Amino acid sequence: MRNFVRIIFLTLILPTMCLAGGSILIIGGGNDRNSWAEEPFIWFIQQADSGIIINIDVDEVATSYASTFINYGADPASHSLRIENRTTADDSATYFQLINARGIFIEGGDQWDYVSTWKNTLTEDAIHYVYNQGGVIAGTSAGCAIMGEVCFDAKYGSLYPEDAAVNPYHQRMHFEDDFLDVLPNVLTDSHFHQRGRLGRLIPMLARRIQDYGDVNLLGIGVDENTALCVNPDLTSRVVGEGLVTIFHQTELSNISCEAGEAVTFTHIRYHQLNHGAIFDLNVRELLEAGENMERITEHSQISAFPSVFLDGSLEETGSRGIFKISSYTRNNLDAWYGRLSLTPGDSIVPNSIIVPRLWSDNNYFENRIIGGMFAGAKLPGLICLFLDDGSALEILENDVFSVKKMAYLLDTQAISHAGILNTRNTNLPGLVGGTIHFLGDGIKYKWSNGFVPVSENIDNKVIPDSHKLLYNYPNPFNQSTTIEFALLEDAKVNLSIYNTNGQKIAILLDHSMSVGYHRTSWYGLDMCANPVSTGLYVLLLTILPDKGSISQMQQKMIYLK
Repeated sequence: MRNFVRIIFLTLILPTMCLAGGSILIIGGGNDRNSWAEEPFIWFIQQADSGIIINIDVDEVATSYASTFINYGADPASHSLRIENRTTADDSATYFQLINARGIFIEGGDQWDYVSTWKNTLTEDAIHYVYNQGGVIAGTSAGCAIMGEVCFDAKYGSLYPEDAAVNPYHQRMHFEDDFLDVLPNVLTDSHFHQRGRLGRLIPMLARRIQDYGDVNLLGIGVDENTALCVNPDLTSRVVGEGLVTIFHQTELSNISCEAGEAVTFTHIRYHQLNHGAIFDLNVRELLEAGENMERITEHSQISAFPSVFLDGSLEETGSRGIFKISSYTRNNLDAWYGRLSLTPGDSIVPNSIIVPRLWSDNNYFENRIIGGMFAGAKLPGLICLFLDDGSALEILENDVFSVKKMAYLLDTQAISHAGILNTRNTNLPGLVGGTIHFLGDGIKYKWSNGFVPVSENIDNKVIPDSHKLLYNYPNPFNQSTTIEFALLEDAKVNLSIYNTNGQKIAILLDHSMSVGYHRTSWYGLDMCANPVSTGLYVLLLTILPDKGSISQMQQKMIYLK
């Protein structure tokens, strides 16, 4: 019977799959019976055209979902459906019941139950059918975790962040590549900050890029009591009480995954979005900041670091920055309820906040991670340093960072927006345009040279493989944007800004520069120091070496007032 149904499916349905797909709702878990869930559930029903909604699970289904959806305007025929084994999953009756729905909601549970029970069955075909007919697919917790093109399937059990952080080849790091696949180029995770899953999702992304070639993969972590509503065009809106964290590699990223060693993954573009933020997952840009984040116009800067040794095993290491977090271990919900605070530190490490013992106690993962990020959002320009028990960061002469075991650095010097949710008291920060670096054991990176690896045999200079105009960030921008480029050899450099009429309006650099990586900023001013108008501008990099031909590279930027 299944082969007959599949023939009908392939013959009648596949020709329509060139149409735009449907919508996606991913929820990070938590309590979706609270008032915060009303807005995403109403959006879910609207995207389903107020049609039939079916919530599904392998284990016992929650019948209360159907009544909730009906109360929000779904068809009264909406109901729950348990699909508990592969026989039921591959039954044509199950298939035809599901394709009559305009929305399917996958409950929380164990994602391996879903993969092992529904993969390559008529149930999976039905989910694809509803989606490709413009319906909406939703999932919470484990249901959220299976939405991406790649998913962590928990085949060998849950992977704890403290294990993934120090071993990207942990036996439990297992992926599924061809299950639901309704969010292209995405790897999702739920209960994100509450369970410290930053420490596992970034190593997962590093593995996928290094070993599988998924260079365009986007990591999305969703907090509890928080949802991301994704439209068919991949524009998305954050709704709820927590954060949606989005990150991806950049052209500067350096990735190294080795068994039994903490991952190295540098120059990760990093966004934490709170309620109301609108983000385009396709072009990977913020479209609207929403009511809870403000544009950042001033950033504190670091000129140089002192030589210092930071021991990640000692709580007192947290006092060596300009601020310290008041308490991490008073209550595991302190970050969620806004009870963390900043107090003056010893200022041994300038413009920094230091969080030690990151993975020492899973009850306080959220407090420690959010504590550092909260400081970065409140004081843009801070460098947030995260260390673990048994790890250390030694800052050597000439701003060289030397790592023992592991260290994470969140750089907020170029963030474009930041803010805390204003509808409830919390420490969970929104911030847009940050850069995070995961650093493994024994490596050295030079801060003042664009944070690139130190090569001991060329006097701490790193020679790129070609001249490069890397990117500017943020883009679009308002007050300032950071521009990064690389020189294969010593050369004269001219970096200029042109308007769309081809007129040169600003010269940022016009002098000789040494081999290596460089960064500079443009503040939206012309050659007379007057603010430019909102619009599109072209950045032109001209490289004139002593010998050889001239190189020119350009890229577009959008300035917004």
